[in-house]
Amino acid sequence: MRVVTHEVQAVVQEYKERLQGWFNKIEFDTSVADGKLGLVQWEALLKQLNVVGTFTCEQGSDVVGDANAGTIHTIRLSVPQAKAAFANAQNEASAGGGVDAITCDFDELLEAIARCACDKYRSITQ
Repeated sequence: MRVVTHEVQAVVQEYKERLQGWFNKIEFDTSVADGKLGLVQWEALLKQLNVVGTFTCEQGSDVVGDANAGTIHTIRLSVPQAKAAFANAQNEASAGGGVDAITCDFDELLEAIARCACDKYRSITQ
Protein backbone atom coordinates (compact mmCIF):
# COMPACT_ATOMS: atom_id res chain seq x y z
CA MET A 1 0.00 0.00 0.00
CA ARG A 2 1.44 3.28 -1.06
CA VAL A 3 -0.29 6.09 0.79
CA VAL A 4 -1.58 4.76 4.06
CA THR A 5 -0.05 4.68 7.53
CA HIS A 6 1.34 1.63 9.25
CA GLU A 7 -1.78 1.49 11.41
CA VAL A 8 -4.02 1.30 8.34
CA GLN A 9 -1.78 -1.32 6.76
CA ALA A 10 -2.06 -3.40 9.94
CA VAL A 11 -5.86 -3.25 9.84
CA VAL A 12 -5.93 -4.19 6.16
CA GLN A 13 -3.63 -7.14 6.84
CA GLU A 14 -5.84 -8.23 9.75
CA TYR A 15 -8.94 -8.32 7.52
CA LYS A 16 -7.28 -9.31 4.24
CA GLU A 17 -8.54 -12.90 4.31
CA ARG A 18 -12.14 -11.83 4.96
CA LEU A 19 -11.89 -9.19 2.24
CA GLN A 20 -10.53 -11.83 -0.16
CA GLY A 21 -13.55 -14.01 0.61
CA TRP A 22 -15.89 -11.08 -0.09
CA PHE A 23 -14.01 -10.19 -3.29
CA ASN A 24 -14.26 -13.78 -4.54
CA LYS A 25 -18.07 -13.69 -4.19
CA ILE A 26 -18.49 -10.58 -6.33
CA GLU A 27 -20.15 -11.28 -9.67
CA PHE A 28 -17.91 -9.19 -11.91
CA ASP A 29 -19.26 -7.42 -14.95
CA THR A 30 -17.56 -9.48 -17.67
CA SER A 31 -18.22 -6.76 -20.23
CA VAL A 32 -15.73 -4.65 -18.25
CA ALA A 33 -13.16 -7.24 -17.10
CA ASP A 34 -12.85 -10.80 -15.85
CA GLY A 35 -11.85 -11.03 -12.18
CA LYS A 36 -11.64 -7.26 -11.74
CA LEU A 37 -14.01 -4.68 -10.38
CA GLY A 38 -14.97 -1.79 -12.66
CA LEU A 39 -15.54 1.78 -11.53
CA VAL A 40 -19.30 1.70 -12.19
CA GLN A 41 -19.65 -1.55 -10.24
CA TRP A 42 -17.49 -0.09 -7.41
CA GLU A 43 -19.85 2.88 -7.10
CA ALA A 44 -22.91 0.61 -7.13
CA LEU A 45 -21.40 -1.64 -4.43
CA LEU A 46 -20.63 1.31 -2.17
CA LYS A 47 -24.18 2.60 -2.53
CA GLN A 48 -25.65 -0.87 -1.94
CA LEU A 49 -23.55 -1.28 1.21
CA ASN A 50 -24.52 2.24 2.41
CA VAL A 51 -20.88 3.36 2.52
CA VAL A 52 -21.20 6.72 0.78
CA GLY A 53 -22.97 9.66 2.35
CA THR A 54 -22.84 11.63 5.58
CA PHE A 55 -23.33 9.86 8.89
CA THR A 56 -23.33 10.99 12.52
CA CYS A 57 -22.85 9.05 15.72
CA GLU A 58 -22.64 9.93 19.39
CA GLN A 59 -19.59 8.74 21.28
CA GLY A 60 -20.39 6.70 24.36
CA SER A 61 -18.16 5.65 27.23
CA ASP A 62 -18.11 3.15 30.06
CA VAL A 63 -15.89 5.51 32.04
CA VAL A 64 -17.75 7.77 34.47
CA GLY A 65 -16.89 11.40 33.83
CA ASP A 66 -15.34 10.83 30.39
CA ALA A 67 -15.20 14.28 28.83
CA ASN A 68 -15.52 12.83 25.32
CA ALA A 69 -18.78 11.01 26.05
CA GLY A 70 -21.62 12.59 24.14
CA THR A 71 -19.37 14.00 21.41
CA ILE A 72 -21.16 13.95 18.07
CA HIS A 73 -18.92 12.73 15.22
CA THR A 74 -19.81 13.40 11.61
CA ILE A 75 -18.19 11.21 8.99
CA ARG A 76 -18.65 11.41 5.25
CA LEU A 77 -17.54 9.82 2.04
CA SER A 78 -18.75 11.23 -1.24
CA VAL A 79 -19.06 9.37 -4.53
CA PRO A 80 -16.34 11.58 -6.09
CA GLN A 81 -13.99 10.74 -3.19
CA ALA A 82 -14.69 7.02 -3.62
CA LYS A 83 -14.11 7.23 -7.37
CA ALA A 84 -10.84 9.11 -6.84
CA ALA A 85 -9.70 6.48 -4.31
CA PHE A 86 -10.50 3.75 -6.84
CA ALA A 87 -8.65 5.51 -9.66
CA ASN A 88 -5.65 6.41 -7.50
CA ALA A 89 -5.31 2.81 -6.32
CA GLN A 90 -4.18 1.74 -9.78
CA ASN A 91 -0.75 0.09 -9.95
CA GLU A 92 -0.34 1.27 -13.50
CA ALA A 93 -2.02 3.66 -15.89
CA SER A 94 -4.46 1.18 -17.40
CA ALA A 95 -7.38 3.49 -18.12
CA GLY A 96 -6.90 3.65 -21.86
CA GLY A 97 -10.65 3.72 -22.49
CA GLY A 98 -11.36 6.58 -20.12
CA VAL A 99 -12.49 6.84 -16.53
CA ASP A 100 -15.25 4.23 -16.82
CA ALA A 101 -12.68 1.68 -18.10
CA ILE A 102 -10.68 1.75 -14.84
CA THR A 103 -10.63 -1.62 -13.07
CA CYS A 104 -9.14 -2.91 -9.82
CA ASP A 105 -7.81 -6.34 -9.00
CA PHE A 106 -7.85 -7.53 -5.39
CA ASP A 107 -4.63 -5.79 -4.28
CA GLU A 108 -5.67 -2.53 -5.92
CA LEU A 109 -9.08 -2.83 -4.30
CA LEU A 110 -7.43 -3.13 -0.88
CA GLU A 111 -5.69 0.17 -1.61
CA ALA A 112 -8.99 1.75 -2.68
CA ILE A 113 -10.74 0.55 0.48
CA ALA A 114 -7.93 1.92 2.66
CA ARG A 115 -8.04 5.26 0.84
CA CYS A 116 -11.83 5.46 1.30
CA ALA A 117 -11.53 4.64 5.00
CA CYS A 118 -8.88 7.34 5.49
CA ASP A 119 -11.06 9.88 3.67
CA LYS A 120 -14.25 8.86 5.46
CA TYR A 121 -12.84 8.83 9.00
CA ARG A 122 -10.36 11.69 8.62
CA SER A 123 -12.26 13.91 11.07
CA ILE A 124 -12.02 11.33 13.89
CA THR A 125 -8.81 12.14 15.74
CA GLN A 126 -8.87 9.65 18.62
